[in-house]
Amino acid sequence: MSENIGTITHDIQLRNIIMGTSRLLKLTLPEGWELTKGVGSPEVSAAHERQGQRWAATARAWYVVYHPEHRWAAELAIRIHPSMPKNLSEDAQPFEVNGHPATVHVHSRRRGLPWRRHTVTFLTIGWMCPHTDRYIELEYSGWCPEEGFAALKQAAAHVGCH
Repeated sequence: MSENIGTITHDIQLRNIIMGTSRLLKLTLPEGWELTKGVGSPEVSAAHERQGQRWAATARAWYVVYHPEHRWAAELAIRIHPSMPKNLSEDAQPFEVNGHPATVHVHSRRRGLPWRRHTVTFLTIGWMCPHTDRYIELEYSGWCPEEGFAALKQAAAHVGCH
């Protein structure tokens, strides 16, 4: 990783009317970046207790992260699974999140209506947290420049998953 950047932590908890409140993670973003709700409502399908905390074991949540000064934005999809998915990208590179071995995959894909297609960059970071028995995946996507994705990647190394 390049230079050390300051980070801001967001404690993300999800509420399910049946299961109550479950912790998802402590998301770290670079200083200057903000977090807001995404287009979809968060979903928690299963939760379990580990180390005296109730954790979302199967969940999906959508947010938008943005840097108002630079006018950069990216969608953030957070996916939690009880085990590591079988279809991980072969192009993923080694990474580390909060002391756990992780992978990072950067790729682009065309999106939009056939007559208005545009290229979108995806930054996907995934890791297994043995403390909470969960596979966690963060997927940032959008049109912000490479330096914006680099800052998000650097901050993701400090995400609190347990």
